[in-house]
Amino acid sequence: MHSAENGRPGVSWSERLAELGPVLTLGMNIGVCIALGLAAGYAVDVHWQTDPWGLCLGTLLGMAAAVRNAWLVLRRSIRPRE
Repeated sequence: MHSAENGRPGVSWSERLAELGPVLTLGMNIGVCIALGLAAGYAVDVHWQTDPWGLCLGTLLGMAAAVRNAWLVLRRSIRPRE
């Protein structure tokens, strides 16, 4: 493919796709963070019989981790290239 066709002259499609790789995996990253938070919260509930507080707290922590990871990935992806 001609390098000027991808919107950035001098950058090949494979280089552009390599730059987008972390952004393309954001959905999986968010899902895994939330699932791990749910699993940890459920384990806390089972171990200490705190139903449903461990699950709620685990979900919130998983969502916070997902937002943090998404923020870091997006911040790195929009950083100007040298």
